[in-house]
Amino acid sequence: MEGNELDKCNFLNKRHVSTLLLRQYIDPGRGDRLVVGAIDLVAKRMVDSGWDVKARYVRSMWQTYKQSILSPELHHHDISRKKGSGRKQTITADELQEKVKQVHFSDRQTFRSLAQKINIPVSTLHRALKVGALQRVASSIKPHLTPENMEKRVQYCRSFVDNDNNFVDMMDRVDIDEKWFYITNKRTKYIVAPGEEPPARTCKHKSHLIKVMCLTAMARPREIGNDGQWWDGKIGTWFFTEDQIAKRTTKNRAAGTIMTKTKKVDRVATVEMLVTHLLPAIELKWPPGSAKNVRIQQDNAIPHPKPGTDEKLNAMLVEMATRGWDIQFVTQPPNSPDTNTLDLAFFRAIQSIQYQKPSKDIDELIQNVLAAHDELPLAICIKVWTTAQMVMNEIIRAGGSNNYKLPHAGKEKIVNEFGRSIPHCLPCTALISNSALNGDAIRTAMTKDQGGSFLHWIVAFPSQQQLSYSFCIVVYHTDKSPTLPVTAPGVRVMVVAYLPHLFLLLSRRTIMMN
Repeated sequence: MEGNELDKCNFLNKRHVSTLLLRQYIDPGRGDRLVVGAIDLVAKRMVDSGWDVKARYVRSMWQTYKQSILSPELHHHDISRKKGSGRKQTITADELQEKVKQVHFSDRQTFRSLAQKINIPVSTLHRALKVGALQRVASSIKPHLTPENMEKRVQYCRSFVDNDNNFVDMMDRVDIDEKWFYITNKRTKYIVAPGEEPPARTCKHKSHLIKVMCLTAMARPREIGNDGQWWDGKIGTWFFTEDQIAKRTTKNRAAGTIMTKTKKVDRVATVEMLVTHLLPAIELKWPPGSAKNVRIQQDNAIPHPKPGTDEKLNAMLVEMATRGWDIQFVTQPPNSPDTNTLDLAFFRAIQSIQYQKPSKDIDELIQNVLAAHDELPLAICIKVWTTAQMVMNEIIRAGGSNNYKLPHAGKEKIVNEFGRSIPHCLPCTALISNSALNGDAIRTAMTKDQGGSFLHWIVAFPSQQQLSYSFCIVVYHTDKSPTLPVTAPGVRVMVVAYLPHLFLLLSRRTIMMN
């Protein structure tokens, strides 16, 4: 067997290759022996081809399969791994799983404690985990819900469902909430090269890390105009801090230096933040063309004023009403952080970016949080609101409980598949079929929305002689009924310019313009 032929045999096991090579070194003069040095030559050729073998292994193959090597046509021996060879299995996967299920969860946190309870070696449990017979799962503590809490959660989620069992677009909703941002995480994982040491991180006490609290407001992203531009829904992030004068000189600053300190967050500070920062930012950043009806959702924290109870806040809302704004504060259900998009995903996404930026003091921490807020991609801002509707669907299915598992939808894959964003109004499958709002349900909704659109009516304006194009108004909608008024939900109006004898492609329907 030549070198290239040996490479072709790499799919065989070591027994096959060694016996095939030994057959080439049979002494033609004797016929029942190998040439001098054949064992070492075969071992060297196998090592050069990537096999980890020793000369004693080749010698054992010759002694075991000598007759089949000398006369393969007369003596046939199966040199593959025999059935049932190897370590005998003392317990099956089903038996192992039954034993594990009988152990209390408090004794299943580590392999060592589990092995002691079921009297099985730790190595066996490791192999079971590797082949999939066992799994590692995480359990997080969730807020305790009373029957009244669960009933309010269902009512809250159903308030976002229309008469056709579809979620509303939530374009008038602004979620606000507070969060502590820390200068670093207590436990951080790094990717290092072999032998490389991770950075040494020290502090005086882990309970006294530098931190700052902020108020963040997010709305649902939307497309503005007809040029494909998007508003990301970011209203702003503001911090509960104040400037203080250093009373004494330290190694970090001199006495009299103005430094940033966190301040107490009570109702007075919260109202001041809402009046000074939040409401002006909404008026400034709200996208043009969107209705000025805004519902600001907050949780039931003590510093948050109840809607309509604070005079200063009410005066600001009345003043904005003179400019056409209709702003109301609403509270989310008690013990329900999963109904707020900030607690659901936004804060975690912002914090993951902030931890990638090193900070030395509170001023750098604030700048890094603001930078992370600005760097949050538009795609994530869009997907979070789709996730919010999926969460509401699961809350309705679970009867208001928070013991549910959010289904995996693959939103980015769906967007790439259809070439457009996921619709703002997804079906509430919990009410339609008592099923999860997963990827298949979203695909079905997008397919129906794509195939049901059709032309309603066209009003064309003749082109002038000096112009080579004309204008027309196209009105279409996504409902099957052609009798919807122009102001009905789902109706779309487009003003398009076209050249004579061209085709207008509308929702995969081709319409000729004469």
